[in-house]
Amino acid sequence: MRKALQTLAILMAIIAVVWMIGCSEEETTATVLAVNPPEGSKIPACAEIIITFDKPVTGVTVDSIPATGSGISWKFKGDLTRKGSKEISIRIAWINEDGSTGIKSISYIIEAYDNGVIYIVSSRPKDGEKDVDYIMLQLDGMEIQFSVPLKKVDVDVIANGEKLWWGVELSDDKTKVFLWLLKGPDMPYDSSEVILEITAEDFCGNKGEFKITFTTKAME
Repeated sequence: MRKALQTLAILMAIIAVVWMIGCSEEETTATVLAVNPPEGSKIPACAEIIITFDKPVTGVTVDSIPATGSGISWKFKGDLTRKGSKEISIRIAWINEDGSTGIKSISYIIEAYDNGVIYIVSSRPKDGEKDVDYIMLQLDGMEIQFSVPLKKVDVDVIANGEKLWWGVELSDDKTKVFLWLLKGPDMPYDSSEVILEITAEDFCGNKGEFKITFTTKAME
């Protein structure tokens, strides 16, 4: 009986040691608890990515580029355009409290690249165009094609110094601006000068100001 109790005590001691070692490893090894934007999201190439760990870590990098932060909360913002693909995977690495390292890969879809400059690709009517049919313009509206997806855009339609009421809408891919006539003054005719004053901003914070000028044709 005494021998059996001694054996049981030894077994319990071994189990306790194993449990303590396991708990120690569990307490010092961190994992990525969450990323924002969530994995699989569509993001611009310059998006800020917030990484949250379940335990404090140090030396966090994303694709070998240092992230900023401390403890369980870290941030990364870099140009993911260098990945050269719409579907990308970033590699998050960190150092645990016990000195061991951890790695996790996160996938995203790039929907907008940081080209640094916004410009107008085309427009209807064109800049400098003359004898534009004002009736068809009011029926069909106007379009402006940009080089990159836009976060926001404002367009003022001015004719003979008077601001007209036109609605503005972005296409699904955010690269094209549609304008249509709202209730208010009609588009003037008789060779009137029309100016579109445009301000635009893309998802990476690049901004641009543009002007498109055309004239309507004379009334017959």
